[in-house]
Amino acid sequence: MWVYRSPIGPFVIRRAGDGKYELWHDSECYGRYMAPVAAADDVYTHHTGCHRWDDLNVPDEPTDLGEWEKL
Repeated sequence: MWVYRSPIGPFVIRRAGDGKYELWHDSECYGRYMAPVAAADDVYTHHTGCHRWDDLNVPDEPTDLGEWEKL
């Protein structure tokens, strides 16, 4: 599991039971991915479907999954 503590609250990437990865913010899943790096890329490019995030300009956001906190 990976966490990015964004200005609007944490985004979490976690592995689902079927082996795919899910992107969560609060109690909502914003996508299912074959690889966790794809979820992190959607956060970086502001293409998550979470309008509070996608419309926000963040200067110090992680550019790749390696910058997320691994739990």
